Amino acid sequence: MSRSWTPEEDRNLLHWVAQCKKTGMSRTQTFDIIGERLERSSNACYLRWKSLINRKGIEPGTAIDKLSEWSHEYQKLKERLNQLEQQVGSNDEKMEQWIRESRKLREEMRFFETLLLEEYQLLLNLLNKNNRSARLHQAD
Repeated sequence: MSRSWTPEEDRNLLHWVAQCKKTGMSRTQTFDIIGERLERSSNACYLRWKSLINRKGIEPGTAIDKLSEWSHEYQKLKERLNQLEQQVGSNDEKMEQWIRESRKLREEMRFFETLLLEEYQLLLNLLNKNNRSARLHQAD
């Protein structure tokens, strides 16, 4: 049983067929060489090439144009993916920094709330030495 064709093999097959046609090689020579490179029979390569041409609606003369177009589109998508990955990494760093700052500010706020409550309690004690029931609520 033959192994499945990978997308890379398909791209190489289309590319090499177009290159061989440019140099004027015969169909037999072309698929013999490609078969050796892909470690497949020349007939398997020819049948796969015909299948790709029919499935993708590519005329044999325009295969290299389509391959070039797909390659260019692939490169643009790859660049965009890299940009997005960098943005995600940058956003993750910013988020971590904001989380740290938020925690620090919450701790400082609790400290100052406690300090303020203690100061208010002292003030109430000074104002109401006779009235011991006056108290403020504790900070959570």
